[in-house]
Amino acid sequence: MDIKEILKTVFLFGKNKEYIFKVKSKKDRIEKYFQVSTIAKLDKSCCENSKINVIDFDKTKNIICAKNGWETIKSCDALKFVTEKERIDLIEMKSTKNLEKNKDLNKPEKIKEQIEKFNFVGKIRDSLFILSSIIQTKNLLSGEAREKFHEIKKQPIFLT
Repeated sequence: MDIKEILKTVFLFGKNKEYIFKVKSKKDRIEKYFQVSTIAKLDKSCCENSKINVIDFDKTKNIICAKNGWETIKSCDALKFVTEKERIDLIEMKSTKNLEKNKDLNKPEKIKEQIEKFNFVGKIRDSLFILSSIIQTKNLLSGEAREKFHEIKKQPIFLT
């Protein structure tokens, strides 16, 4: 299986796979692993006019954590399988509206401190962990295809 086929397989699996949230005293809620949305429609989007389709990865994270009984973890805001370029984009968004008011951010050490608070490295690491748990689904990919999946280029993208 080549990389393009692996990306298509995982994407289609996530678009079709459902998880049922059991809700006490309410009707159960069913959600797909991968919910496609435009960047503009994502919660707290900093790109209100973007029409680029992405996976709302915060929702994927919530499903995977619930399914596995995990404490909540961090994740990137969105994910995009760029099949034609054999790549996965990990997208994180941060608004700079409140930061622009902070005069201390003219100082390099304060900028560095603020960036560290965003914890981009942790969000990317945990997002890759979530993806790894998804591809372990029985009968989704062969062992060889799973190994190839881990070799796929990952591109972090930070939108402000």
